[in-house]
Amino acid sequence: MRLPHTSLTDVLYRVEQQRRALLTEALLPRELTLAQWIALCVLAKSGACTMTELAQACAMDRTSLTRTIDNLVGRGLVVRSTPPNDRRTVRVETSPEGHRLATEVLAEVKALEDQWIEVFDQETHDRLVGDLANLLARLTPPAKRSTPGR
Repeated sequence: MRLPHTSLTDVLYRVEQQRRALLTEALLPRELTLAQWIALCVLAKSGACTMTELAQACAMDRTSLTRTIDNLVGRGLVVRSTPPNDRRTVRVETSPEGHRLATEVLAEVKALEDQWIEVFDQETHDRLVGDLANLLARLTPPAKRSTPGR
């Protein structure tokens, strides 16, 4: 039975569920979970960062992220380090192999996303992305919003 999409919450939920299912399937040959892919992608794009910064960028809680990073470290895709001047801080970054894999998978995911959005002309696409980014900013608690230049 197909129900009508009656609210923004309903539509966003259904889009996200379908997107997750398709990405999960696409990541299977690489033996990556969606959480691992998100962390690896963020690290490949941003470079080394602290676990706190990564948790915020990935929208993951620290416990889940730690398990995710443990797995990626075990596979040789991510490297952990501790700065000598602050032994409490843990920094993570992609290994060369992790960066290579992230670059390859990012291209594959981009091709998938291009297929999903080909129904939109460029103006509609740009407006949709901008509107959703504005919605996300409005829904993000002020304490979790990133500050420019950070």
